[in-house]
Amino acid sequence: MEPQRAVLLIFLILFFLFSPDTSQPSRTQRAGIYTQILRQHEALENLRNASYGQLVRANNGKNNATSFGDPNGFSWDLLPEVQKRARAQYLRLFLGTERVTENDVAVGSEQAYEVAARSSLPLYQNVSGTIKGNFVRQPVTGPMHTPSNLTSLVLEDRSVIKEFWRNVTESEGGLTLRIFEEDKDGTTDLAVKEISADAAVQTESAPGSGWEMKLYGVHYPKSGSIILTTTSEKFPGIFTLPHLALIRDDFENAQELLNRSLSKTLSDRQRSNADDLTLPWMSKAGAESTSIFSAPSCEYIVYLQQQPVPLQKLSLNPLQQIQILMQIEKELRFPEGAPVPEAPPMAFSAVIFSPDCGFILESREGLDPTKSYFLSGPKIEAFWTLIRQLLLALLIVLGLQITLLKRQMDEASTPSMRSRTSYHSIAIMAMADGLMLATLIAVSMVNDIGFLILTSAGFLCFFNFAFFEMKFIYDIWLVQVGHQRRDAEGRSAQQANADVQNSTTTQPSSDESPLQPSAQVASDPSRLPLPVTTSRSIDLGATPIILPPDQDIEAVTEGDTTQNAATADTNPRARTHVDFQTLYSRFYFSMLVLVFFSLWAFSWPTALRSAYANVLCFTYLSFWVPQIYRNVMRNCRHAFTWEYIIGISILRLVPVLYCYLNSSNTLSIETDPHAGVVLAGWVFLQVLTLAIQQFLGPRLFVKESWCPPAYDYHPLLQSDLDDVEAGSLLPIGFLASASEAKEKEEDSTKDKLSSKNLKIFDCAICMNEIEVPVIPSKETAKRSKLGASWLGRRTYMVTPCRHIFHSECLEGWMRLRLVCPICRESLPPL
Repeated sequence: MEPQRAVLLIFLILFFLFSPDTSQPSRTQRAGIYTQILRQHEALENLRNASYGQLVRANNGKNNATSFGDPNGFSWDLLPEVQKRARAQYLRLFLGTERVTENDVAVGSEQAYEVAARSSLPLYQNVSGTIKGNFVRQPVTGPMHTPSNLTSLVLEDRSVIKEFWRNVTESEGGLTLRIFEEDKDGTTDLAVKEISADAAVQTESAPGSGWEMKLYGVHYPKSGSIILTTTSEKFPGIFTLPHLALIRDDFENAQELLNRSLSKTLSDRQRSNADDLTLPWMSKAGAESTSIFSAPSCEYIVYLQQQPVPLQKLSLNPLQQIQILMQIEKELRFPEGAPVPEAPPMAFSAVIFSPDCGFILESREGLDPTKSYFLSGPKIEAFWTLIRQLLLALLIVLGLQITLLKRQMDEASTPSMRSRTSYHSIAIMAMADGLMLATLIAVSMVNDIGFLILTSAGFLCFFNFAFFEMKFIYDIWLVQVGHQRRDAEGRSAQQANADVQNSTTTQPSSDESPLQPSAQVASDPSRLPLPVTTSRSIDLGATPIILPPDQDIEAVTEGDTTQNAATADTNPRARTHVDFQTLYSRFYFSMLVLVFFSLWAFSWPTALRSAYANVLCFTYLSFWVPQIYRNVMRNCRHAFTWEYIIGISILRLVPVLYCYLNSSNTLSIETDPHAGVVLAGWVFLQVLTLAIQQFLGPRLFVKESWCPPAYDYHPLLQSDLDDVEAGSLLPIGFLASASEAKEKEEDSTKDKLSSKNLKIFDCAICMNEIEVPVIPSKETAKRSKLGASWLGRRTYMVTPCRHIFHSECLEGWMRLRLVCPICRESLPPL
């Protein structure tokens, strides 16, 4: 290591070792932490002394138990209506029984709720999982939004933006809840348990994935009711959670649980002298927590009611259904291979209330049970089982892609085949595989579940992307850049020869002396003729002439140019490597930009993000477009095998359709069946175009002026020498083997007319006969109407040197060598 670099490294190490720790709070911040702890202890003391219904009774004045009230701007007058709707969710489960009437549901009767809560229903005892669905905004009486008095709520408020975050102004939207519930000490028969959830409210005005927040609350396993709330500096919702209970028993159970749990948490924080500036139950998440300027946020209170698990198909009574569900849940959490039915998904109804922003959201539209929008989703164990199955399917897909690509690389092992292939098609697939690799790496870093399968899928993706696809692109690039360079050198040589001929034919001017050339020769001793006595080499006619092989990309002569071959200026292969390194760098830079651009797209509004995803998928599934374009421009076909075309099209289309058509996809992507059908049709259209180019010609329905001229291996043969320059017509007399052509024997009167228009040639490759349709000159104008002749000419091929072969024979020959099998003249690639 150079001394300058060593000094710089030592300086950086000392800087990081002795630099002050900015994560430690200052003296003022530490005083604020102690103030927070004192406030939390005060709120906990108020919770211990609280009584059921105290929050509602204190609606018209200051509430000493929770520090809430109308002077602070909270709309607690809406809480009774919200609780009535929450009770009605549970009472609807008992409609049609003697315990609950329709009037009880309409008024949300607390007495009917207490009676119904003693019943047992087939409900999951642990509701960890992801649920999602839609919500509608319910009309409320009074002001829709009451501004909060932040000065009275929080003394050290740092909000500088007056617009509320997490405010829902739309009439409908989406809701996603990731619920986490832990059974401590293995206890599952508690009356109430702690629970938390990550919520995302998707609306048109919400940024990125929606308004994100962290919720904390309690779960009543017997009734399936869940109460969740946000917590912030101005809204200590976790301390007022028991006041949100629907009946007295639920209030007392939640009060006992939270007194014990919150006391332990606060004691541990005070004992450890924590320096964390945030509250233990802070609900900020996503864009809100990373915002430069803090803004007030709408607080949320969420009532969830679990729906009974549908086990009616098993023909069991309610008690047996509860027992079977317990066995299913036990098998999910502790797999033993027990023969239990598949776990049905969870379903919840929800009522959401914002006490400061004054809105009510509900997963059911009104009281009509036919218009229900339940939040549903699998349990966490079933979800991860599905994830593992999908990852195994991804492993199979990647393995099949590698197999098909390897077979295609073996098939296209010659320069003739590689010259037909568009490396842009392979580059599009490689770009998509690079994005998938980055996604798998990111998921494996944040989640330990399925790490082995994720790692295996990432390895196969990296193996396919970095080794096979990039190697195939490099092989194709070497051939095609060699062709381009030789074409350019050929044009330069022709131009130089033309310039030399023009200079030699130019007459000298009158003022030039005719002895001037002799003078020039005399002035240069190296150009004088050798002496007579000098020994001369005798040409015996055996001097070998070394010709480069037909398949060499660049013929580099040895001898005097050996020393210069190491430099990029004189060695074409070295210059090719330098060019590919530039292409390689641009490819990885483009992929890196695409990765960061895609990550940025997660923060866009929903409509813009969906449009970006559709454009990205459409571009990705256009991987056959560059090959179609190259077939037209080069007048070539059959670059890929049909095994590879059909296999890759299916393997790359199916994962995209899974996200677009499956509403329960594991990526939580909003389905769009119309876009999925369009993408599937687009891939089918590309494959159909390749099939048309393969069997009917690459330039079918393409004007000649749109593409450069190219040799046509399938000309129409004419019986006489008239109209020689008529388009793609070739007089049969121009063929090298025209004298050997035979008339087809007439088998019957029916074939008499058709046999006159057929000639028989011999294929020099397979040594079999070729039946070639011939068009009389008088029918030249009608040749476009002769479908049989137009299709029949696809059975034979005529080389530029006028030799005729079977199409299959010559195509198989040209896959190996681009020379005529008879005269060895160079052939243009297909």
